[in-house]
Amino acid sequence: MKRLDLILNGKGGVGKSFFCVNFVQFLKDKAIAHVPIDSDNENSTLKRFHPDARFLDLENRCQLDGLFTALEKSSLVVMDCRAASTELFIDYFAEIDRGAGLCVPDSLRFSSMALSWQLCLIRPCFWVLTSPMTCRPH
Repeated sequence: MKRLDLILNGKGGVGKSFFCVNFVQFLKDKAIAHVPIDSDNENSTLKRFHPDARFLDLENRCQLDGLFTALEKSSLVVMDCRAASTELFIDYFAEIDRGAGLCVPDSLRFSSMALSWQLCLIRPCFWVLTSPMTCRPH
């Protein structure tokens, strides 16, 4: 099963990057295969602490398709999202559900992963987008 964890919140300075840096370190310590992605163009904390993290520029919306490229390579992708990006992701996944012709690889296009996204509150200030319809506290 493929899993995409987006660490989201509409406000900056609430600890998203702190959580993500430590979560990625936990995954490394436990030898759990994953792809870390940073999207905070003002303060790339995840990339600073984990230089192997990829960077996706959310200003270029086409780069969001890189999430699916990462999911083709790993069953777990963890993304530290910049502040105020929640709506961007909700809109993006709504477009995928409508089949808006985004560049989603064929191997993922019709899977349950692309069809059943769910936002889960895991802490008062963190959201994780998981698929399919699973919500596990971290």
